Amino acid sequence: MMILSAALLVFAAATADVSDAPGIPPEAERTRQMQDILQLDDAGIDAQFQCPETLPAPVDEIWKIGLFLYWAKNKHPDWTTDQAIEARHRLFVRHQCVGLGGS
Repeated sequence: MMILSAALLVFAAATADVSDAPGIPPEAERTRQMQDILQLDDAGIDAQFQCPETLPAPVDEIWKIGLFLYWAKNKHPDWTTDQAIEARHRLFVRHQCVGLGGS
């Protein structure tokens, strides 16, 4: 649980005023994405998942990890850190991401 909490703190810092940081959406877009992701169930998360190698910059991956952890904390409050990591790993394998079951 400590890792998940630490990751959420990093995500909270990423939601601060960083509108000029490449790859981090402007504040209004960040807020919208955070609201939208909570509307998704597990199948919705699977449907919108993007492998890291398809994202334009590493900071985009960090943002996506933060959104996933935000979603997991809110939609699956009973999950342990290991369960959240395992759920994300299953997405990597299912979507055949490079280095994790993919090309």
